[in-house]
Amino acid sequence: AVLLVVYAPWCVHSRKAVEGLRGYRKKGVVLAKLNGEFHGDAALTLGTTNYPQILFFAPGKRSPTEQYTGLTTTAEYDKYLSRKLNVPPQGNTDTKLHIAILTEATFEKAVTFPNRFTLVQFLTRESEKAREVASWYETVASAFQDDENVLVAAVDMATNAKTAAKYNLKADESPHFLLFGKGEEVAFKGDPTPEGLLNFINKHTKANRNLDGTLAPTAGLIGNVHVIVAGKIAKPAALKDGLKVAEEILEEQPSHPHAGLYKKILAKAIEKGEVWVIQEIARLQKMINNGDVKGAKKDVFTKRVNILMTLRRLEE
Repeated sequence: AVLLVVYAPWCVHSRKAVEGLRGYRKKGVVLAKLNGEFHGDAALTLGTTNYPQILFFAPGKRSPTEQYTGLTTTAEYDKYLSRKLNVPPQGNTDTKLHIAILTEATFEKAVTFPNRFTLVQFLTRESEKAREVASWYETVASAFQDDENVLVAAVDMATNAKTAAKYNLKADESPHFLLFGKGEEVAFKGDPTPEGLLNFINKHTKANRNLDGTLAPTAGLIGNVHVIVAGKIAKPAALKDGLKVAEEILEEQPSHPHAGLYKKILAKAIEKGEVWVIQEIARLQKMINNGDVKGAKKDVFTKRVNILMTLRRLEE
């Protein structure tokens, strides 16, 4: 049997379909992919009109038996092939892409989701630059996979023309990048690179995230509190001044997460002293490094470490 994915390099849906095959093996099945843009005659022979086209060839057949129309994840491929071959599924084989693929039906809800920023790439098949970006855009998306406040997404301008037109985006100038959040959209300007988009997101969302998904040493810090307490673990009076400022921030912004963290940590540091700070840093770092905490909880632990480290480290 053969499962063939006919794809186009510029198509985000194609990339997701191909990604689902990565690392997957199934006894008795040849898993293949065909670049329909490069092998146009073969794609035409197969009847390809839209990408991706996923075709199943039954054992011994030279022509497609049927077209696969299910979800393009490893787990769903495995379920489908297991039914076709009458064999047990392989269990948890899911591979996940972190780019959210938006359509005209899902776009508005995604970019107006409360308390979240959404970076959207608008792309077209004709753009060589869009095809280049497609090769690394997943890297940016995966950096924010555990960030509840940032979503990285993409829109195919050819099939979502109304959405692109709403923002006056020209297909021949794709890709375009817009960051949505707090009722506004900000356009990315300049040559898109992984680092450039990462810095753009960090600047406007205050995410302080690295390209590998970890948080930077500045994540969680508040400038006017940081200046007061930096390197002052042995000076309780300075810590109390910092605590006072953190409390004032919380009075003005009750939901401010970093001010709340500062308040808890400074109050404990004043009570327990320098030994507690050193021990707490070691305890948190051990759990982070061992993988005992993940996602949003890992981010909170990292911010706590950053604040605690500030108490011991003089401001540079």
